[in-house]
Amino acid sequence: MMRAKLPRKRKLKFMTRWLVIGASAWALLCFSTPQLDPVTGARVGWTEQQYVVSKDAKGNKDQQLVLTVTFFTASTTWTVPTDWNNASNQIECIGPGATGAQTGGGSGIGADGAGGGAYASSSNLTYTAGNNITVTLGAIGDATANVDALTTWVNNNANSAVAVLAAGPLCRTGANPRVAGLASGSTGTTKFDGGTGGTGSTSNAGGGGGGAAGQHGAGANAGNASGGTSGAGGNGDAGSGGAGGAATGFGAGNPGSSGTNFDATHGSGGGGSGAGGGFSGGNGGNYGAGGGGGGAGSAAGTGVKGLIRISYTPAVVAGFNMPMLGM
Repeated sequence: MMRAKLPRKRKLKFMTRWLVIGASAWALLCFSTPQLDPVTGARVGWTEQQYVVSKDAKGNKDQQLVLTVTFFTASTTWTVPTDWNNASNQIECIGPGATGAQTGGGSGIGADGAGGGAYASSSNLTYTAGNNITVTLGAIGDATANVDALTTWVNNNANSAVAVLAAGPLCRTGANPRVAGLASGSTGTTKFDGGTGGTGSTSNAGGGGGGAAGQHGAGANAGNASGGTSGAGGNGDAGSGGAGGAATGFGAGNPGSSGTNFDATHGSGGGGSGAGGGFSGGNGGNYGAGGGGGGAGSAAGTGVKGLIRISYTPAVVAGFNMPMLGM
């Protein structure tokens, strides 16, 4: 039987050491392939495939695909794979964060930080192989411009309604730009709030930006500015995501760290810290974190768009052999 061809432009992401038990050995490999938009050809994310490879005492090798994970960082159409498994899958969304406020409303008043995005997930959803499903990464909010953040979502199998949705901060309220994306505004079986932004002080210091929520829990609330010291950014994913930017006594706010709670490059970001004095707030970390508030009259830190993670254990496809890995 002819073996399937390997995906194009595939890169080896990591390989573990061989685990030897008796006369046999096993290793785990992960390959990553760019996920391209079917219309524009632009890269909109990555697909990672993890294989368990085994060899016996005679050097005979075999392999099994055990997990496929796709990360989307931009809106596109997702085509359900041929080996999709309705009994073993998960769709996870992180909502977008928001950009902090620029002015505190008066001379010498530091601005408030913005909130982080919510998290939502559902498992074992039913999809039909070959169906085209809309996935959307909504725009960040802007507390300065009084613009609500949008949402991150994946449609259902019929592509007619939302299946999983994570909310971003509704910071258009004006009176409270610190609000976070809320679980109550999200769709899924597991949901957590993003972290709220911190308040600015009357001594030119800005409040911190909230952390993004993740699979382990809510994003941490940011710190409030106190006197001339800015508020720290909130950590992502209940402390398992990116760290919030550290508070500062004078100078630009510190950026939040990117989250690594999904893998080394994807997760729930930490919020940016507020600025001390007449400087700019710190930017939020990837993904979904809020920006820190600016010092009096200065620019705010920028919020970050959300993230979608679709993972599944591949179903056995009749007449299909896994490709040998050339090892």
